[in-house]
Amino acid sequence: RSASMTISSSWAVTHCWRPNWSRAFVISSILAYARNLGKRRSINRAVLETRSEIIVSVDSDVIVDRHAVRQLVRRFVRPEIAAVGGRVNVSNRSDNWLTRMQTIKYFYGYEYNKNIERCFRSVLCLSGCLTAYRRSVLLELHEMLENRTVMGNQIKYGEDRYLTRQIVKAGHQTVMTLDAICYTTAPRGLREYFSQQLRWRRSNLVDYFGGMSHVWKLHPIVAVHYFATSALLLAYPAMVFNALATGRFWDLAMLHLGIATLLGLVYRVQTRGLPEDERVSALCYLSAILVMPVTYLVLTPLALFTLDTGSWETRGEAYQPLAPHRDDRSSS
Repeated sequence: RSASMTISSSWAVTHCWRPNWSRAFVISSILAYARNLGKRRSINRAVLETRSEIIVSVDSDVIVDRHAVRQLVRRFVRPEIAAVGGRVNVSNRSDNWLTRMQTIKYFYGYEYNKNIERCFRSVLCLSGCLTAYRRSVLLELHEMLENRTVMGNQIKYGEDRYLTRQIVKAGHQTVMTLDAICYTTAPRGLREYFSQQLRWRRSNLVDYFGGMSHVWKLHPIVAVHYFATSALLLAYPAMVFNALATGRFWDLAMLHLGIATLLGLVYRVQTRGLPEDERVSALCYLSAILVMPVTYLVLTPLALFTLDTGSWETRGEAYQPLAPHRDDRSSS
């Protein structure tokens, strides 16, 4: 089975994997863009250029484990499976308190948060850091993916979530494997972190609003989980604001402290078998009791009123249509 790869949103690289699954591959073509077009449009360009059955998409700033592509492709065991996502770990986990906290957040995001959707092969957000797609399904959705707008404006944020949800909406299955691993660089400073979280919050809101029309058609357990998560996104800021307005903020803070402590202990137990350089101290998650209320109380309303922005926050400039420059070359 052949596979192609797209990298980042300003490059699309077509790889032809050798039949014996060796680590070597042949670069048959590179599509280069002067500006960041967004992952969705880069994948669309690569889909038209290649004839491979499977398209593997990765971000430009991730490190992909050498076995990751094999682990992704081997999960396409039935024609109904249209996309397979991998696991994302933090590469700079030891930089500071913020990257350590994010390491634990990523752990829970992949170990627990998607379990219900994984059970029913309806994962509604496969990370753009590392995901494989059937080319036939991407061709089926080509026009829809090419012309995504919010309030009449072209947007680039949340493209992995949008793409996954459209695949599920079209009636296909999406799965995830923890055996296909890549490593991303987490924000080291609060300004960069909050910019990232604002972009993700916009993505969540747009996705939840868009999903209301069709997620109820999925398995009832998946639908309830989806609607509960979307309700929490809006209810949690209201709860924090109410606690501030009524003078009960410290009661809420103590509740957060208890939950963060419990999650930290679970993380410690679950990762005790890992080498020390692959895990962080459970105490690092206590900083979430300060960071999380800010991200929800401030960034959720801000995201709600800026859904039509074309800004990529931490990833470059707003969308501008450009014709690709093609650089064909062969190597092995």
